[in-house]
Amino acid sequence: MPTVCRRHRPLHLVRKRVRLGYGGPPARPSCNDRQVSTDRIDVVLADRLRAVRADGVAVGVTSETTTVFGAAGSVAGEPVDDQAVMYGASVAKQFIGLLMAQAIEAGHVTEDDQLIGSLPELPEWMAEIRLRHLLHHTSGLVDVTAPSRRVPASNADVLERLQLHRQPALDSPGRRFCYNNTGYVLLAEVVSRVFQRPIGPLAREQIFRPLAMTRTSLSAVAPTSTTEPTPPGTVGDGGLWTTVGEMIRYLNALNCDLLDPAVVHRAETPGCLDDGTPLDYAWGVRVNASPAGRRITHGGTWAGWLAKTVRLPERQIAVAVLSIGGKESAISELGTDLVDHVAQRQ
Repeated sequence: MPTVCRRHRPLHLVRKRVRLGYGGPPARPSCNDRQVSTDRIDVVLADRLRAVRADGVAVGVTSETTTVFGAAGSVAGEPVDDQAVMYGASVAKQFIGLLMAQAIEAGHVTEDDQLIGSLPELPEWMAEIRLRHLLHHTSGLVDVTAPSRRVPASNADVLERLQLHRQPALDSPGRRFCYNNTGYVLLAEVVSRVFQRPIGPLAREQIFRPLAMTRTSLSAVAPTSTTEPTPPGTVGDGGLWTTVGEMIRYLNALNCDLLDPAVVHRAETPGCLDDGTPLDYAWGVRVNASPAGRRITHGGTWAGWLAKTVRLPERQIAVAVLSIGGKESAISELGTDLVDHVAQRQ
């Protein structure tokens, strides 16, 4: 994909005061009362954007009630801004994790339930796989969504591939961590059947609509026409279409307890192997320790689409990045560097 010449990439920075009322429960007082310095964040964000070689990139940085957006380049021939719809790839996994946590908190399933209890059409050799194995990438399954096996056309295609394989497993469930997109396609199918709703409308009703994320969707089809690379037809491992503005709204909601605290706590709890060895992977996000408290992150990449979310919930700080083109490492570092910059100035 050609790199857009930097001198032709307009740079936009917007500072907004974002109200944290989304119609849910009231935010914790600390979200509004604690003063967080964002001194020079506009300048730092502008410098970081100039250094990112991407065709189009949008960034949101939030702390307390102040949000700063930056954007450069274009997507599908249109200038990028904080409302540009872009593909979030594996950042979708955290929404699947939240929906699964909602299902468990509602008593519909448990994380120790067998996968084939919800998807009985799967072969019997998958009987030992529990939902927690899929959540934490310890299922032992071969990733049948890998591009080397032909990009799947749909979630049904993934199920059929598993049905046709005699035993596509690398290891016994629970023995080791191995990042696996197939697992999150299966989890999307599980929550869809548990709630008896297609995954797209379910996510809209349970998460997006309550947070006024009107331009965000989980869909196998791009919501707008685009000349950019077409993602796979699966939902769960990916399928997220969103804007930086709405991702910041979502991350702020998590930071300020505007979603069910029990659900969020469950989704942010890392798993472990069956022998008790702890992992840093929770329910669609990684959770690691940092000097500023827990650092909760996830990235996404597909054929030039790049995404990253980073949160420091104890500091109510978050960053979201969406991009077309560029290097995965550069987009990931952009997110973590900006979070660290704000945290260091508290």
